[in-house]
Amino acid sequence: MVANVCEYHPCLNAYDLRREFALVTDNGLHRFALRFGITIRGNAEIAIPASLAEGERFLPRRIDDVRVLHDGRVAAVVVTSNQPLEAQGSLDDGFLQPTTFLFVADDVGYLVDDDVAPFTTNGAPTP
Repeated sequence: MVANVCEYHPCLNAYDLRREFALVTDNGLHRFALRFGITIRGNAEIAIPASLAEGERFLPRRIDDVRVLHDGRVAAVVVTSNQPLEAQGSLDDGFLQPTTFLFVADDVGYLVDDDVAPFTTNGAPTP
């Protein structure tokens, strides 16, 4: 999961959707397309990377609360920030954003199956 998170977020920041989609399950890709109203097949626009502005980038900081779910997927809270490390504070000051990622194991590692934001802070990942 760590390798996926470390590769997924730079792809997201660069708006390199082709590389990002390679790190996502087929079901996750379908949910992504529905959520954002995009057509994956034949869409030339997704082939053009366009970097996000510095303040909009997602910088992974840590992975918390990893759990195996009843359906075999793995839930993990990925904490990101859009601020340089030295400018960060706590979860309360808005710099850090926890998001629950759902992963599915494959032959190589783990693929993103879904993400759920925001994370509920009652001690359990949002399913």
